Amino acid sequence: MPTIISGDTGVNQITAGAIERADLPAGSVIQVVQKQVTTKYSTSNSDAWQSAGDFNFAITPSSASSIIVGLYSIYGYCDHSGGGVSNLALRIQRNGSTTVKETNVLVRYVTDGYRTDLAAATSFNFVDSPGSTSSTNYVFNYRANLGNVDCGLNRMYAFTTEFGFQIASHLILLEIAS
Repeated sequence: MPTIISGDTGVNQITAGAIERADLPAGSVIQVVQKQVTTKYSTSNSDAWQSAGDFNFAITPSSASSIIVGLYSIYGYCDHSGGGVSNLALRIQRNGSTTVKETNVLVRYVTDGYRTDLAAATSFNFVDSPGSTSSTNYVFNYRANLGNVDCGLNRMYAFTTEFGFQIASHLILLEIAS
């Protein structure tokens, strides 16, 4: 008997509840949550962690044994008014306290002493085991590292126009069966 998929009647060979989460093998994607962020964030000459609230992201695991995979495509910039090394650092914390990932994503080195800007799309990911079925919030922070640096998210240049471009970062959380 053929399986018929219809927008009006659904799937004729599968009944509600026929496939349960426990029936899925390890590594199966159980849930996908995604969002796009266009809010611009900037900081100047600060190595303190800054909040990027619109980048915060929540998922409610269906099982305490699930693994959460975060995939981030971030547009950032970093500039420096003198020579030397500068970078944009990112940090993800589970529920605002447990650091899941911290990394430098844009690193720039200038030897001639002139101001230069570095703007680029960059991606990073993380794997987490929250051990809970409660809503899990991944809190996103950023900061400038190493010197007299301006940095930001969803900006092409320091505190200037993006020439009419709409810059966006993309975030995806996957719940994976373990």
